Amino acid sequence: MIRKVLTGIVLAASVFISHTAFAADDPTLQQVHEAVQAGRLSDAHSMMNKVLLDHPNSAKAHFVDAEILAREGLISSAKSELATAERLAPGLPFAKPQAVDSLRSVLAASGATAQRPQGSATQPSA
Repeated sequence: MIRKVLTGIVLAASVFISHTAFAADDPTLQQVHEAVQAGRLSDAHSMMNKVLLDHPNSAKAHFVDAEILAREGLISSAKSELATAERLAPGLPFAKPQAVDSLRSVLAASGATAQRPQGSATQPSA
């Protein structure tokens, strides 16, 4: 179920996020999407790292990275990337609301399944 939702998230992101003017040698969102679809999540994540190195203030890149991280099961890192995207572009106006809601649902569900000692507070995201 989570796999299908995350596949939909990445697909929606690639369709509904307009292409940012990345450097000529940066991977395109299409290349990232193709890597995700082929199950090459590590490659997709490496591609996004390259984009983020060249464009650290790109909310779109942080959002796509959050989606990939969530799909890799790296929930804490995905939450951090989503928080960065939201800080850079409040409301995430570049992404389809359904993609944002789906990502948030996956992150919340993953957090809810983690065992926490009773009475412990959760750490706020950065």
